Amino acid sequence: MKLAEAVKLAGTRQDEDQPAQKIALACGFEALHLKTFLLARACQRFPAHNVSVDVGLYGSLAETLRGLTKQPPSAVAVVMEWSDIDPRLGFRATGHVAADGQDILLSVSGQIGRLARLIRTVADKTVVAVVPPHYPLPAQYLSGKDRLGSFEASLRFQLAGLINELSGHPNVRILDQSPMDQGDPAFSLRMLLRAGFPFTTNWASQLSERIIGLLFPQPWKKGIITDLDGTLWRGILGEVGDAGVGWSLETDAQGHGHYQQLLSLLAQQGVLIAIASKNEPANVEQALSRSDLILDRNQIFPIKASWQRKSLAVGDVLATWNILPDSVVFVDDNPMELNEVQSRFADITPMLYPTDDDDKLPAFLSELRHLFEDRKPRDEDLIRLQSIRANVAFVEKSSVSDDEDHEAFLLENAPQITANFGKQGSDGRAFELVNKTNQFNLNGARYQPGEWDGLMAEADTFLLSLAYEDKFGPLGTIAVMAGKNEDDGARILSWVMSCRAFSRRIEYQHLAIVFEKFKAEKIALNFVQTARNEPITAFLGTLLEAETKSCISLKKQVFEDACPNLYHKIGYT
Repeated sequence: MKLAEAVKLAGTRQDEDQPAQKIALACGFEALHLKTFLLARACQRFPAHNVSVDVGLYGSLAETLRGLTKQPPSAVAVVMEWSDIDPRLGFRATGHVAADGQDILLSVSGQIGRLARLIRTVADKTVVAVVPPHYPLPAQYLSGKDRLGSFEASLRFQLAGLINELSGHPNVRILDQSPMDQGDPAFSLRMLLRAGFPFTTNWASQLSERIIGLLFPQPWKKGIITDLDGTLWRGILGEVGDAGVGWSLETDAQGHGHYQQLLSLLAQQGVLIAIASKNEPANVEQALSRSDLILDRNQIFPIKASWQRKSLAVGDVLATWNILPDSVVFVDDNPMELNEVQSRFADITPMLYPTDDDDKLPAFLSELRHLFEDRKPRDEDLIRLQSIRANVAFVEKSSVSDDEDHEAFLLENAPQITANFGKQGSDGRAFELVNKTNQFNLNGARYQPGEWDGLMAEADTFLLSLAYEDKFGPLGTIAVMAGKNEDDGARILSWVMSCRAFSRRIEYQHLAIVFEKFKAEKIALNFVQTARNEPITAFLGTLLEAETKSCISLKKQVFEDACPNLYHKIGYT
């Protein structure tokens, strides 16, 4: 982005009635172009918001952070310089330094501890992106050419400790510096000395893009559908048999082994893995049963092996998973197959496996990895595949019965719902579900951590999370409702339910619990129709027997008249 374009975007008049998106830029230098680029990038990311970027105190990163601990905005960008951990490490200050630099190292240790505590405190309330110092130290602190001296090594060791400590906080995102050594130069001593701004204009543009990407990442993908021949392994299964395909150094196919390893890791974190392959099903099963397969056979579901078009197989997988194409990556080594699938599912993310070019493999694997969230798996992640398998069995059983048999089927399932009105969920599952669910979603509202915490802190708000289990197995926490208790009833601000929970009447029970809990005669729902929330639109339509519109008011008697029999055993935590 050019500076003139950024100035134009940042200067666009915004509607004060739009929702606010406040970003704080915490740095010790004059923000200048970085603030302009950040504001422009944020306006691009949130065109329907009233976006602002506020800058803290010049020359005092710690004081800026201290102020943010009291009034955190939607998001914070912390851009550090060496001078933030000791002024003598910057180009704007000079002074006496001991020959071995030990006085600086002692000072740095204390300042790093203070900055770590402040950043963690801010991150307890909002999301924080941290950019560690990444331009050169003054020459007096360096050793000989191509040599890392003891002082610089000690300094970088302490900085690495800060980065390591902060990276463990769920709301802190550290900017990866490994790609930052390439491309345009970042540092401008001329700008720093004359204007107090340390970056080139081009670098400020790139840095702003990366910061916004850290603070407001695009929605994570949920599943990967992969080809087999030339992708999961080297070789054509139908020609060489299961013993002839390979994924190791010995078979000159180590890249395929790394691909399997990544898929296995993602599966352990709750990412869905499926296969769409033009092969004989029996041959595929035999190959997937090999004991040396890195991707465990049990981590894959479903497996669609046939000679039909790949788009048909992909469609079957999407139906089984019950998720939208834009949440899925399709990997194949054949560009024609990728095009054929994308012609039917325009929103799917196609990725070409570089089967004949190992030099392209690291970039391919990195790009694939970056499409999926990296975090500690939750209980729901660990049982996701199990619950999808169970849901297939549930749907098959429920679809073959008539109305009377279906009621008996639902009763015999022994459904159990555990309701939780706690607003301080320890694992963030409610927040995650609200922010990633598309189909059964009342209005598509998304929240930043600070916004969500602020909503939960209000005295009149409530959060109702439901966990579900039946004889087919547990689904975990699969429905979340956030609302307010009002004088004449309850108002639902956000309501989502996982697609894995469809057809179990959980949505009816969710409303029934709210009516009972608050002794409400009506529930107001802040409904907004989106391009993706047809399931909840249809559900509300069955209750109201009229076209759904915003701010629906559902009376208790109307709900009870429309509500089918509910067989859930309810427990509370």
